Amino acid sequence: MVNIKPDPAEPWKSGKASTKAIVLSLLRGSQGQLLSGEAIAHAAQVSRVAVWKAIEALKHAGYPIESIENEGYRLSATWTDDFLYPWEFPGREDRFFYYESIDSTMNRARQLAQGGSPGGALIVAEYQTGPVARQGGRWESGPGGLYVSLLERPQCPLSEYQRYIRFAQSCLGQALEKELGPIVQYDRYPDLYADNKKIAGIVSELHALDERVQWMSIGIGVHVNDQVQDSLSASCSGIAGRPLSRKALLKEFLTAWETQGCENK
Repeated sequence: MVNIKPDPAEPWKSGKASTKAIVLSLLRGSQGQLLSGEAIAHAAQVSRVAVWKAIEALKHAGYPIESIENEGYRLSATWTDDFLYPWEFPGREDRFFYYESIDSTMNRARQLAQGGSPGGALIVAEYQTGPVARQGGRWESGPGGLYVSLLERPQCPLSEYQRYIRFAQSCLGQALEKELGPIVQYDRYPDLYADNKKIAGIVSELHALDERVQWMSIGIGVHVNDQVQDSLSASCSGIAGRPLSRKALLKEFLTAWETQGCENK
């Protein structure tokens, strides 16, 4: 009998994680051993039908889950774990908006803000078709990169909004340093460089009323594993000499953003 438990590397917050998040965590925690649908249902406190639906949805999303009749389920031993779906971020799923393709995560953040979405919403895309960089430039946004916009409602004085941008640069830099080491360069605010090549860009948009920020969105683009054509930029994987996890990078950024306190923003 498998000692069924969630993957210790994944936070499993009771009442906040979806069935897909719980099932995936349990499969990861089993370390390749078969888990029966009944055992998963008992551990997740859902029906076996709910487990089956979650398994089918995860398969459709690209997870290599093996189904052995009358025995159970397990994750394939060889697979690349770099998914950016909402259920990969338990506790944030209700404010996580995922798109395979979108014109711009910043455009979607603006729509959410204007529609009354609360702060903390996160918009993520596999690639963007029409991103615009600062000063009318363009940012390459092909598959393999990390493209995120964060919507916040800080209600801070307009004169202080730059603190949030600087804090975003700091949090992103911390996440990148875990993969690339101390070569990350911060001197060309608000972007990030390594080996004098641009590896990440940050843009922002805000709406203010009576000199107070009503909402602001912070857009982040990172050349992680994408093919970079711009001679002044570089992919992080090219610098590291190995593929990197976009999911791990985003989790590190969010952890820094959410735990280091608003006073730092």
